[in-house]
Amino acid sequence: PGNPANSRSPGTVVLSRGTYEAMLTDMATSLRSQGFQNIILIGDSGGNQRSMATVADALSTAWGGDSGGIYHIPEYYNYDDVVDYQRDVLGVDEDPRLEGLHDDYYITSIIMNDDPQHVRLEQRIEAGKASINGISIVPIEQTIEHGRRLIEFRTDVTVGAIGQVMAAGR
Repeated sequence: PGNPANSRSPGTVVLSRGTYEAMLTDMATSLRSQGFQNIILIGDSGGNQRSMATVADALSTAWGGDSGGIYHIPEYYNYDDVVDYQRDVLGVDEDPRLEGLHDDYYITSIIMNDDPQHVRLEQRIEAGKASINGISIVPIEQTIEHGRRLIEFRTDVTVGAIGQVMAAGR
């Protein structure tokens, strides 16, 4: 969510917080009306977290004790734990302040699991910029393996968090 009047990137559609929360509310309510019993809100953008929590709380209250529920899972977006895992388990110690970009080794390695070309790998190699925050993304196989393990870590954390909130009935 943001201010639609101050969109800074060409082609970007910005929703106000109220519009975003209304959209989430309508989406969740629509899913519930179709028989979905457990609705999970996860997001990979810091600006969306508060609105997802607000909507989940409001709909949980509105829906009361009916079977199932709506749950916001903030653990999916907990990049502090991802950085710790990357450093402590994978042995990749990154300082994201080095280059000042909205990118990190862990994001690049995860994207490379889909397709290395999504990070413009060939162009980066040709330009001598096959790194992020001082961490090389070649050899490719190692970076892809790190990304696979990071995906697995994030999945395990997220699934565990979903299990906890559903068991608690929140």
